[in-house]
Amino acid sequence: MQRSIDIPRAQDLATELTQADLTNAELLNELLQRLDDYLIRVADRAELIPLNADVIRRQQRLVLDVELDRDDSLILASVLTHSESSALRNKAFLTANVKDFEKDPVKDLFVRTGIKQFSSTARALTWARASSSSGDLEGRS
Repeated sequence: MQRSIDIPRAQDLATELTQADLTNAELLNELLQRLDDYLIRVADRAELIPLNADVIRRQQRLVLDVELDRDDSLILASVLTHSESSALRNKAFLTANVKDFEKDPVKDLFVRTGIKQFSSTARALTWARASSSSGDLEGRS
């Protein structure tokens, strides 16, 4: 572009590219701000599961035991550790990742720890409503 700066079309293209770059930056900033706002709203309404050394140790064992990748085994370790510390009788896990979380070793862990697994939000909500009406589930607003 530097050599062709005197050509009017090259100048127009340079201006358009600069404007597109600025517009892109503005849109990205807006998107990141909206994401931050959403995360705060979720954090205000949900119980966040802490990440600690016990969860990390468990995650490392799960990578080998149930053949999950590091990300999924970290999620599973967090859910299992949190479940063990909860006094609630009815516990559930909702994920659309059926490829990994419906493997037999993972399903067995959920059964052994009393965690009901759902891949459908509608089914999870139906279960939660039934559980809360029977007094078995604490609700969060």
